[in-house]
Amino acid sequence: CCGIMRNMEEQNELGQKISKTQNEMSEEEKRIWYDLLKYLPPDYPFVRNKTVEGYTVDFYCGKTKTAIYLVEASRRKPEEVQRDNKLKSCGVTVLRYTLADINENFKAVSDDLLKRIGLRK
Repeated sequence: CCGIMRNMEEQNELGQKISKTQNEMSEEEKRIWYDLLKYLPPDYPFVRNKTVEGYTVDFYCGKTKTAIYLVEASRRKPEEVQRDNKLKSCGVTVLRYTLADINENFKAVSDDLLKRIGLRK
């Protein structure tokens, strides 16, 4: 019971942080959104800040069940591993791109994403 309450409190705090920043996008989020996702065919509709299985993902496509996270470092924290495993167990493909990769190698990030959602071989 206490573990459930603590998890609910953490989710509430996270939800408050997200609601404050939902309309504010980082430069990397803008780049992914405006330079890549907005140009995908309309039958690949990505949305921002979508809650999937209780976790808010940066970008999500329901058609391909693909969640995208933009992260500062490539190394995952234990709670990120748990989250990713939960999403994967529900059939969601979890993609993680570092801010550095987006800034320094956007073409590789774009190519990887397009390949992973089936738009490029």
